[in-house]
Amino acid sequence: MALMMVTRNFEEIAIGETEEYQPQVQEKEIPKTHFDKIKILLTANILDDEFTFPNPFNLWSQETLTSRSFSVAVSSFISNLNKKNDNLLDEKEITPTKTISKTQVRFVKFMLLSYLIIVLLHAMIRGLDYENDSSLTLSAFHTFDLHSCALDAVVFFVVGRMHERPGIDSLSFILPVLLGGWFFSAMTEWSWARHNVSAHQIMCEWPTELFIFVFCGLSCIGFSVFKHVQYGWRDGILVSRFCEFGATFVVFVLPTANDPFYHFHHWFATWLVGMHLNQNYWWSRVSMALFWGVYLNGIAGYGRDSILGCKSAYYNSEQQKCLMLQEGDINSEHEWCFNPEVFNETETEAKTFFNETEQELIDEGILLLSYCEAGPAH
Repeated sequence: MALMMVTRNFEEIAIGETEEYQPQVQEKEIPKTHFDKIKILLTANILDDEFTFPNPFNLWSQETLTSRSFSVAVSSFISNLNKKNDNLLDEKEITPTKTISKTQVRFVKFMLLSYLIIVLLHAMIRGLDYENDSSLTLSAFHTFDLHSCALDAVVFFVVGRMHERPGIDSLSFILPVLLGGWFFSAMTEWSWARHNVSAHQIMCEWPTELFIFVFCGLSCIGFSVFKHVQYGWRDGILVSRFCEFGATFVVFVLPTANDPFYHFHHWFATWLVGMHLNQNYWWSRVSMALFWGVYLNGIAGYGRDSILGCKSAYYNSEQQKCLMLQEGDINSEHEWCFNPEVFNETETEAKTFFNETEQELIDEGILLLSYCEAGPAH
């Protein structure tokens, strides 16, 4: 009997020890390499993509918020306030906090970051005396271009699926944007890069450095296109992406592409293409950031000039019946004006226009501008 009791006690102790003692296996932390640390530094957000704050409407019930009667809303608010003071307000009736979604936060980040970089590039381009439009002040940008640029950014954000991609305010996005914004202006200071893309220039005047540069640039573009097609096919999104690109091409390019005034500005080209570099891989993110940087460079350096140039300006002035066209009150340094007689001529007859600033004849197709030496054209 005593032996049985002793045995039972040993069993209870063993069982108790077994239940209480559960050794914890500590996972060994893999030491981070320098590459891992750099990756963390580049991908870390400056600000969180999600914010939670106290709900300012926690005393307003849903019925109060939807009520059209001001007196009912006020009385309900006072009633809820009294209940809260007496600790009688049901916690289910209120929401103590509100959370701003990641999409909203990323959108605000993108808009503010783009604006700040435009201001920065505007100062940098003029401070380093890069090629720019000297008449484009920040005041002029706010007056004439800010609205259109904001719409560009909204389309870029939506089509580019930036609401699905973290790191808008990370160094991995900001640095390529700044690089694209600086590089496009810096090229204008390199003597070997000051050449046009024409058959005569390529065959006779392009230096070796320019050929090397173009080869490297086309190789990078080819690599990016190949990777987007490859991973788009692998992820099953290639067809939808082609449909999106086709839709934007039809809307933004096709209506004006055949116009003799059409000019494919670099801000427009990088905006149109960059929004489609929207796959969630590092090479796609870097490509998009570079293209967005070149877009911001065009806006900061030259402004958001219309792709139809002076034809668009003349059309708007004519539609608004501007006095400057009726009375010839054009106050500008070079006094370019529109010649309706030339405009009404056949669009198939090639003509030239004279640019007084550069003192050269440029064969650009139809002459829709003429220099007003004898006064304004009527």
